[in-house]
Formats: sequence, structure tokens, C-alpha cells
Amino acid sequence: MRLIRISTAILAVLVPVAAFAGTSVEGLEFKHGIAFYHELKYPEGFTHLEYLNPDAPKGGMLVLPSGSSFDTFAPAAERGTTAPGSWLRDDRLIRRGGDELSAFYGSLADGIAITDDGLAIVFRVHPRARWRDGVPITSKDVAYTLRLRTSQVSGRLYFDYIDSIEEIDDRHVAIHLKVPVQLSHVMVLLFIPIIPEHYWRDKDPSAATLVPPLNSGPYEITAFKQGRY
Repeated sequence: MRLIRISTAILAVLVPVAAFAGTSVEGLEFKHGIAFYHELKYPEGFTHLEYLNPDAPKGGMLVLPSGSSFDTFAPAAERGTTAPGSWLRDDRLIRRGGDELSAFYGSLADGIAITDDGLAIVFRVHPRARWRDGVPITSKDVAYTLRLRTSQVSGRLYFDYIDSIEEIDDRHVAIHLKVPVQLSHVMVLLFIPIIPEHYWRDKDPSAATLVPPLNSGPYEITAFKQGRY
């Protein structure tokens, strides 16, 4: 895939894509990442970031200190104190390249497209993405998560640039923007863990709970003692 280049002044896509039209993704060309101000360092299909060691020893126990207690594992808690390290549980749509100034690569998303007017970002969910219960991760989960976040007080502050969220089909979700896409818009998405709609549809993801929730990330909660570990 070729990169999407975004300049500081205007959106410049190397390969023009058609403007987003309703529920169609025809004409959109999806990329494995996007870069602001420079070209992507890593090509499509890269196996790991250069500063990571894929042969690093596995196993053992890592103990990290924390200066706070906790009383909830809720993924969208508005009250209480979330358990330290909870952010490791859930995967995100994208990840940032730590050895690049402003590059982002797909994680749960295996494709990213930006319309030629810069007013929509379309993510394509990876076909092999699964929750730990085996249920496929779909655009419904992404849309559910983003709508939840934008409905919260803090979310309305951080996501003020979002006009609407659209589920195009099972794999494609569009984030329609009020203004052309900027670095800060994509940056905020880095911190939003995608959560399972089918798990939370009859629960409140903002309510305090010490039941470890369903997740999709590389780590899961196997043991805990409230306020201790």
C-alpha cells in the first residue's frame, strides 16, 4: 500500500480517493497506515517496529508500582478509580510508530482511508480480529465505542471535531468530521480502546465493576485484590 500524506496546510492524498458517498466504500483506497508531515517508514506487511525485539524472552512476571488504589475495571468509567494497567487489556484501531514523528499504523484496523475532502476517516476492521470469546470484532463495536465516548462529558471535549459515526457494513466504519482531518484528531483515537458491543449491550460500561470485562488485547486480568494488585 502507498501512504497517505497530510501536509501542515491542506490534506494531500498521494492517490486521490472518491468523496465518501453514503454507505459505499467504492473508490476509496485503503492504506496500512497514514503519516502527517512525512512518509511512512514501514511498508505494508512489516513484522515489527525496529526498536522492538521480536526474539525477546517470553514469560516471567513484571511487577510495576502504583501510587493509587482502584475500585473498577469499567472501560468507560466516569467515577471511581480505574485499575492501573487497565489500558493494556484492550486493542485500539491504530498504533503510533514510536520512531516516527507522526505516523500511525493499523492495529484492529487493517486499512485506513481518508476522503479527498478530508472530512471522513474510514477504518476497515481486520478480518481476523476476535474478542476473547471468539466473536468477530466488527464495525458495530467500533461505532458503539465511539458513540459511547462522544456521549460522555469528557468525550464531548476530546471528540468535538466528530460530526457523526457511520457503520457502513460489518467491516467498515466512517468517522465524519466537522473540519478536515488533522494530526490531533487521529492522535486522540490512539487512546480509545475498542470494547465489545455484544458484551456491554445489557450492561453499563461506565458503572463501577470488579468483574474483569471481555477484551481483545494481548493481556487479560487473571487475578486481583481490590486496591492491592
